[in-house]
Amino acid sequence: MNNNNKKEIKFSPEWLYNSALNYLSKYSSSSSNLEKILERKSMKLFGNSITETSEIKYNILETIKKLKKLNFINDKEYAITKSVSLLKKGKPTKIISLQLKSLGVNDDDIKNAIKILTFEYSNEKTIDDLDFVAASIFVKKKK
Repeated sequence: MNNNNKKEIKFSPEWLYNSALNYLSKYSSSSSNLEKILERKSMKLFGNSITETSEIKYNILETIKKLKKLNFINDKEYAITKSVSLLKKGKPTKIISLQLKSLGVNDDDIKNAIKILTFEYSNEKTIDDLDFVAASIFVKKKK
């Protein structure tokens, strides 16, 4: 394909918002993780053409604020659904916590998600019992 036929993309808040919606239509994300993804995508496409990276950063933060207001991004719900998904894969609470932390979820949301998992999935309502449940799931998957 000839590069001359490609449409030139201009950086704008609308482009950023549409990129965020496109990503969120395919994947769930924490606000921090989405910020990193949008930043990386913007810098890859416009790194040399935009003189101020603060312009990119400001527009990303405004986009994320808008998405939070519209409830397209909810870090508490994301932490809960991601932790349930990881538990169902047989991951212990320590791995769940580390994974959520690496995805930019704050400590309070992580603690809340683990607490909800403990009450929903463990018989004795303890983290040790929850880790036992995770180990049981892991063993069943490996058979």
